[in-house]
Amino acid sequence: MPETKQRTLEELDYVFAVPTSRHISYQAKTYLPYWIKRYIFFRKTELEPLYNFDEVESITVFEKGVGH
Repeated sequence: MPETKQRTLEELDYVFAVPTSRHISYQAKTYLPYWIKRYIFFRKTELEPLYNFDEVESITVFEKGVGH
């Protein structure tokens, strides 16, 4: 289940538009290897995010007509 705490309605719409299979794939192929590297091997690595909320913000600004 995706994290939805303190998200705007536009961000929630974006989160729930992502298929569950993509969440499962992300957990298995991205987050699990990150967790193993970070907490078992104690390597400092960067976690690639599943969501790009900058994209959501630019879409909502465009839809509202702000800045035109």
